[in-house]
Order: sequence, then C-alpha cells, then structure tokens
Amino acid sequence: MKYLKPIVLLLFPVLFVVMSACSDRSGIPVSGADSTMVYPSKQADGINAEIVLCRKYDKKTGTHIGLGSVFAIGEKESVNAFVDLENRFVHSGRVLLFHFDWIGPVGKSIFLKRIDLPSTDSSGMISSSISISPEKRQAGEYIFKVYLFRELIAEKHFELVDESKAGDLLPGAIVSKITFYGSKDKKSGELTAPESIFSLGEKERVFASIDLKNHRSYADGELKFKLDWIGPDGESFYRKTIDLPLTDSASRLISSISISPKNRKTGKCSLRIYLFDELLKEQSFELQSEPVSLPKKRVESITAKILLYGKADKSAMLTGPDSVFVCGEKAKVYAMIKLENIRFSGKKELKFQVDWIGTNGISFYSKKIDLPVGDTTNEISSSISVAPEKRLPGRYAVRLSLAGELIGVKRFELLGDFDRPQ
Repeated sequence: MKYLKPIVLLLFPVLFVVMSACSDRSGIPVSGADSTMVYPSKQADGINAEIVLCRKYDKKTGTHIGLGSVFAIGEKESVNAFVDLENRFVHSGRVLLFHFDWIGPVGKSIFLKRIDLPSTDSSGMISSSISISPEKRQAGEYIFKVYLFRELIAEKHFELVDESKAGDLLPGAIVSKITFYGSKDKKSGELTAPESIFSLGEKERVFASIDLKNHRSYADGELKFKLDWIGPDGESFYRKTIDLPLTDSASRLISSISISPKNRKTGKCSLRIYLFDELLKEQSFELQSEPVSLPKKRVESITAKILLYGKADKSAMLTGPDSVFVCGEKAKVYAMIKLENIRFSGKKELKFQVDWIGTNGISFYSKKIDLPVGDTTNEISSSISVAPEKRLPGRYAVRLSLAGELIGVKRFELLGDFDRPQ
C-alpha cells in the first residue's frame, strides 16, 4: 500500500495526456456569435454550437423576443436558451447526446436537462428554459452550458436583476413617449398642436406619435406592433398593426383617428401599444363636445391661430411656444393670436374678446379688442399672471370670440413649482 500513492501520482499525468488526446474539443474557448464562448471541435466537420438567450419565442414566425444577456426577475418570466448546431447534417446518421446545465450565482447547477437527438432528427436547433420568478431565482451571475457526449462545447453567461432595478430591460421601456397632436402640416408632414384634450369636429383628427428606443436589439426578424384605440366605454374602436423590419431606421410610429361627432363619443379615451401581443404602454386623452362655431360665412372669412408663450424679453419678443407652464412669482402666460383673412372682414368694426378659462371652466379674466373698419391688424395679444397666490395647478384654456361667436380655443396646463421638471 505504501507504494500505491506514488504510482497513482505517476499515472495521473499520463491519464491526463491520454484523455486530452482523446478529447474532440479544444480546451481554449473562443468568442463566438452573440458573446457565446465556444470550445471548437478539432475536426473540420465537427459539431459546434452558438447560444441565443431571450425572454420569449414566437413559434409562428420563429422570432426570438427580448434578446440579451441581462434579464429582469418577474412573475411568469423565463430565460429561454436556443442552441444552433453547426454541421448537424454531417452527423445526421448518428444519435447525439446533449446535456444542458444551468449554473446559479454560487456556481452550483440549478437545472440539468438531457437531450438525445435521434439519428432520424436532422434538426439544427435545440432549446431549454428556466423560470426566473422571484420565489425561484435571485439576482446575480448565471451560466448556461452545453455538453455533447459529456464534453463542454459552448457556454454563455447572463445576469438576473431585480425588477425594481431593471429600467430599460423591461419591454415597456421600448416606448419612450406617446404624444397626441391635433393637426398635421400638409406641406412638411410635421405634426402640430400637441394636446391631451380635443374637440369633436367633422374634419377633425387625433394623431399619435410613438417614440421608440433600444428597439432594434429587442428581437430578430420583424417587430410586430399593434396600436389599439380605446373609447370611453373601454372598448376598442380602431386597431392598426405595424410590422417594422430591423433594417428600418424609423424610431417613431404614427397613427391617427377621425373624431367626427358621428363616429366618436365624448369622454376619456386611450391608446394602447403592443409588441408581439405584449402591452408596452397606454396613454389617455380626452374628447370634448364640438365647440360652438361661427356662421359659415364668417368662418370662411376670418380664422385665428392661438400660440402660447411662457416669457417675453424687454423688447416684448415672445419666445418658447408651449402648452405646459410652471407657476412662479413673476411668471406669466402670453397668448399671441394670429388672424387670417382679416382683409375680407367687410365694412364692419370687428369686436374680439379674449377669455382666460380656469380649472372650473369659468372665465376669470376677459380682454376686449375692437378693430375699426379698415384696420388690417393681423395679430392681437393678451397675458395673465400665473403667480402661485393667483393660480392653482390644473387645466386652463384661452378662448377667442368675434361678435360673441367662438372662433378659437387653445388649452394649456399649469404645474405647481414642486412639479417643475428636473
């Protein structure tokens, strides 16, 4: 027995050399596609593997959804591993024995799966998955390993993070912003008049601009979006599907609806954005009754466009058109009203009235502006103080009337100083 230990020690290097010589794999890994660590076959036609990790898989299209190496822990969430086999067809006449080993943060196996690929199966893709619900997984570094005939052929590292720290990893982060607009410039195609409250009208529309970010790395193939417009009754009244190829450089989706009184009802509405049938984001807007309009003859002659500004310099040059303002001790909101077709007003004095409407829907300040016969002035203005002691945060409006008939409305919002964007 005293000679046994030295003999074993002498035989161990020999056995190691013999086993290494019998190995079909290189012991030095190389970086493959999508950060897969590959242990290449020594044979030119040997089987190698590439690993893709994702949140979901669309069986109809074959699309991997939620690609990456960092995943947010969550209920009913999982990490799916797809192993693409190189040169599988060369070995289609033999049974292939695979093992998938999922390794946890402490270096121990948390799930081991065996796959016997029959000789009649020429499939070049095999897969496995694990649940990453909070009761089963903890944040940390994980490894997915692939073995062929018990030899390591590929591995990939990934990380699990708490949902509270996931940030841009969550699907909803793909939509950075939804903005509603009331009109579209016919020449430039640019959307104008951002709003959240719209008045019904025969030729009126609501346009939605959906800004996207980090979406090109979310899946392979095409991104399949669905835009669902929801009415005051909670029911969908219009749906639009958009297939966005990853080769498309677009980072914005556009959709619009008619808000004719014949088709729409007043009340709270919303737009829901889905990607691969998964809800990304929902944003609401409001439809109000059609405003009282002037007689047809007058509407055709004089129109008005109301622009709102947050400040004026010493030369009274207005800057910064907006529809959201912050209350402040010396803050004001200015309304610049541009009149069109004023030269067709005829031989009558024009009596305008500007009304500032509070959060209760009642005018708290009015300004009368009379333009004598022959006056071709095409701009009129008015302003209010928005000091905290005078105004409360909420929704406001500016209304322009001509001879008692409403010809223009512009809504805006006041924020308290504590609501000021950082």
